[in-house]
Amino acid sequence: MTFLNRMSWKTGILLAISFSAISFSQPPKTGGWVGKYPWVKSWFLPNTPDGLMPDQNWHSVGNDPYGDIYVSGMDHSTNSALYRLSQKDDTLRWIGDAKQASTDVNNWQNGETCQKFHMHPTYHDGRIYVASTDRTDIGGDYLNTRGFHWYAYDIFLNKFIDVSAQEPTGAALPHLQIVSITVDPIRNLLYGMSNAVGFVVKHDIAKDTTINLGKPSAWNQQYIYVNRFLWCDSRGRVYISAGNERAQWYAGEDKTIYNNIYYYDVATNQMGKAQGFALQGANSTECGAWNREHTKLYTSDDLGHLYCFDDSAQSWTYLGTPDFAGTIKVWSIQVTPNGKKLFVGRCDNADGYSEFDLATKTSKPFFAVKDLDDKAASFDFLTGYDSWDRDGNFYLAMHTMYDGIPVVLTRANPVQIKVAKGLLPELVLVTAKQTDNSTITISRSGATTNALEVLYDVSGYDEGGKLLKRTFGRSTIMAGQASAMISMSQLETPSAIGIANTVFDVAPDGDQYLAGTDRSFHLVTSKVLPLAEVKAAPHAPFRVKVTGSGAIVELYMQKPAHTRLSIFDLSGKCIAVLADGNLDAGLHEFPVARSQAAGNVSTGMHVAVCKTGADVYSRIVPCY
Repeated sequence: MTFLNRMSWKTGILLAISFSAISFSQPPKTGGWVGKYPWVKSWFLPNTPDGLMPDQNWHSVGNDPYGDIYVSGMDHSTNSALYRLSQKDDTLRWIGDAKQASTDVNNWQNGETCQKFHMHPTYHDGRIYVASTDRTDIGGDYLNTRGFHWYAYDIFLNKFIDVSAQEPTGAALPHLQIVSITVDPIRNLLYGMSNAVGFVVKHDIAKDTTINLGKPSAWNQQYIYVNRFLWCDSRGRVYISAGNERAQWYAGEDKTIYNNIYYYDVATNQMGKAQGFALQGANSTECGAWNREHTKLYTSDDLGHLYCFDDSAQSWTYLGTPDFAGTIKVWSIQVTPNGKKLFVGRCDNADGYSEFDLATKTSKPFFAVKDLDDKAASFDFLTGYDSWDRDGNFYLAMHTMYDGIPVVLTRANPVQIKVAKGLLPELVLVTAKQTDNSTITISRSGATTNALEVLYDVSGYDEGGKLLKRTFGRSTIMAGQASAMISMSQLETPSAIGIANTVFDVAPDGDQYLAGTDRSFHLVTSKVLPLAEVKAAPHAPFRVKVTGSGAIVELYMQKPAHTRLSIFDLSGKCIAVLADGNLDAGLHEFPVARSQAAGNVSTGMHVAVCKTGADVYSRIVPCY
């Protein structure tokens, strides 16, 4: 496509979108369009209700553990917005913007702007967090700003919130502007890196307070190019970097200082140089992604130097570069769920992605955006990292920069791409079912010539559907076999207070197979205790007793307490409530046979869920 043709096409898109976005009766949304294959889809980010046309995206594509995708759009001048792509209906919706959220709580000052959300939308405890960036030049212009705000989209309230409205001045910190963030989920903390000056900031979520932690003493320049990616390990250490050798961005930082990762340690409240964490020149980390188990992190600098951080070993390894390294900027990295490959994306969108094999440390071209969608391929810049959904797709955002054309979000499925290119002989689908009370069967389609490693998750949710904990597993279907068995007695299941619902789900591996339609189901793996053990337990566990006339739930209360005992079918629907009120100390029996249960309980396997105080217990219950 020639430059003139590209501009003509973009002008037509601009006019069409501007005409259609004059007014909104509901929050803006779009269903997108299908690309060259039915599994390819793209969406333009719609204008916001107050007229923002989002024509840029900077590292701002992320996800939540439920599979939805979040993408930011901004105009680099006035305002920034956040959008959500729902996996339920494949629709991209505006869910809020900086000006709207701050105005709602009288925290938007006259003349205030939010030029960018310049970071990966980051999930923590039911919220997606971003922070405002009102200046990204590397100089003193940030001093002319009020300071940055933390913003959060609450998934269950469906509300975009100005978190910093609770701070004393209405801004998180005076003047500072944040270009990258990370979360410490164990300690309920957010961290951010401030542009130009390299200060690390810490936000205590529970207290709604933000403090400036300063910067490493070795960082002695007034202005520096700071990392666009930072991360926190399981110990509470935050890893940071600075420096950039590219001439167009504040080049010339001292390699003896900036060619290493530094850290902030929350336990000691100290900063230091991470020993053995050398960088290839003064090039800070630009993008990165954890593996699905959150044990290894892969990161790249702007020139494509790839590294691996091992959380358990606290080690740092230089991996090498993709085949195009040094010739073009790298702003996108994805690690396959099976942890075997990296997909590394060129920022100029000319050739798309290369595949980096982590075992051999070799790289080869994988796909270009033009292989998927001609419209998306006409855009100039490609960003987005660590942005997988639950169906084995990852997402990239593209923009043209400064010409008023909205950001486009595109879905890529690496397994489907490999099948289309002949890199895989066929599309393999993996399904699962609960064979009986003790066994799960996983099955694959297609040829059985080679063994196939299958990934799965077991997720624990509260009664409102909020994810409390997820565990990860792997099982192998051997060569010559079409299925394999997983014993529920050996299944690692999530354990946390409040879990009312446990779900088994086949996870696509991003490399060899996809999950079929029958991929997930509700299960309960709690073991039935002997009555003596039940009575000795500290709270109110229960067991299920099967008699000739049906099942009986036996519930032993050590002390009086309000208790709710419910029956759920395997789809998660509550179909009966056997108790909901104060129960005295002692043994209580609740029959769940169809003729006796307090509700419309059908024949089959069900789940009994007992909630007493803050504790929740569950058991499989047969009903006949």
